[in-house]
This record gives sequence, structure tokens and C-alpha cells, in this order.
Amino acid sequence: MIEIAGVLALPGRDAKDQNETVAAVKRWLLEHDRWLLIADNADELALVKNVLPFDAPGQILLTTRAAGTGAVAEAVKVKKMEPEEGAHFLLRRAGLLGRASGHQSAPGDQQVPHAS
Repeated sequence: MIEIAGVLALPGRDAKDQNETVAAVKRWLLEHDRWLLIADNADELALVKNVLPFDAPGQILLTTRAAGTGAVAEAVKVKKMEPEEGAHFLLRRAGLLGRASGHQSAPGDQQVPHAS
């Protein structure tokens, strides 16, 4: 969450108390829409459930090896994909790309900001 606060340049990003930083990120996620947050290797599902706002107007994608995701998220098993196939999968799951081949996402929806 600290890295997210830095990427978003949130006022609480440099707080000494990490709870303040987490609260700032949660506020941002709740106040904005059309975002996709990917939590890779989110194997501590209880922690994820307590930290991420699953009722926010954006989309949260968790990758995990945890077996029981039912209380936190819908499980979708996927096989290894090529980057383009994976990008299309993410855009479809986030509701930014239709299932039919004629539907296209907006050009800005395909840009991926990278944390430094």
C-alpha cells in the first residue's frame, strides 16, 4: 500500500504510521472509479480482506495459491498466458473490453503505469 500511495502521490504517503498510509490509499480507491488493482501473490487472504476495500468502485484482482478464496473473492483458475492474451483477459474481467471481438477498450485503458 505504501508503494501505491507513492505512485498516486497521496498526502499520507510519507506518514510514519503505516495505518495512515493505508487509510489514504483506501480513501483514494473509494473516491475514484475505473481502476484495476492487482495484488500478486496475495496468499495471506485474511490480511488482504482487512486492507483492501472490496466495496470500492474499481476492480481488484488477486493472484494467490491459497485454496479457500470463497470468503474474499471469486476463484478463477487460469493457465499460463502470453502477455497479449493476459492483457485481454484482465481487460475483459475488469469490464473494460467486451467479449465480442468488435468491442475495443479506450486507448488510455490499455496503458499500464509502472511503479518506480
